[in-house]
Amino acid sequence: MAEDLNRREEGQDERAELVPGASGEPERSQSTELERRAPAALELPGVSAEPYLGRFRFALGALGGFAVAALIAAVVLLVGGRPSKPPPWSAWKPSGSPEERIQQIANHIGPTYRLPDGNQLVAVNAAPLAAQGLPLITVRDRRTIRQVDARNGVLYQLCGLGQKCSIDRGKPSNERGLLLRREALELALYTFRYVEQVDMVIVTLPPPPGEDPRLAMYFRRGDLEPSLERPLAATLPSPPPSLEALRQPAIAADLLRRTSPEVYALRVDPSGTRVVLDQSPPAPVKAKPKAQTRSTRTR
Repeated sequence: MAEDLNRREEGQDERAELVPGASGEPERSQSTELERRAPAALELPGVSAEPYLGRFRFALGALGGFAVAALIAAVVLLVGGRPSKPPPWSAWKPSGSPEERIQQIANHIGPTYRLPDGNQLVAVNAAPLAAQGLPLITVRDRRTIRQVDARNGVLYQLCGLGQKCSIDRGKPSNERGLLLRREALELALYTFRYVEQVDMVIVTLPPPPGEDPRLAMYFRRGDLEPSLERPLAATLPSPPPSLEALRQPAIAADLLRRTSPEVYALRVDPSGTRVVLDQSPPAPVKAKPKAQTRSTRTR
């Protein structure tokens, strides 16, 4: 019996040494050995992993660079915002049909031009030329005389409260004439910008007291195209200058340069059906001096 018990105990001891975990020391030694051999098991005989590891690192670096660049671009976009839109051509613009826009332009611009006493300089009457019964007008420039189709034209009348649209306040002056020219130019610019159908603008200027209207300004879209591409303030800063400011040579010279080519002599038939714009009116005929006869003295 004692021998059988001894044999059973020895058998259990031998089986305990073969079972992993039955004793702490054999398990740790086997785990350490596996850890040492694990890297070697990933390597293929005769093939080195170093070249591929270098390419892998390069690819990771490139991807990281792209990610950083994208992050910087996102930060710049968030900080700086999107590219700003170009400024509007004008702070105000008309709406509605072409006829409504023309009248709105006249109503908007007229009150902005003032006399030194604060009163409005002139009233602005507006109408399509076709509505005036003027399908054609005659234009003579420095070289040619031609009939111009006026069906897509607009007529503005700058009219004071005096007789025949003359200005009944203050005295006529060069500065006041320049201010009227500026108003005519602004009317034309607004019209060409916001009424696409219009290709011609005529603005009649008020005459001196007691005279008939004799000057008009004739604008064509193509002549003002550069000013229509940039904001109005670059051409005509707001508000309009005062008569005192127009005494400054620089301001006066700029307005003369912009408006002189569009000034025409105006002639209207008594019937009102024929209008002539003449840029080269004939020189007035001067009367020849009478021949002086020698007086003879009688002795």
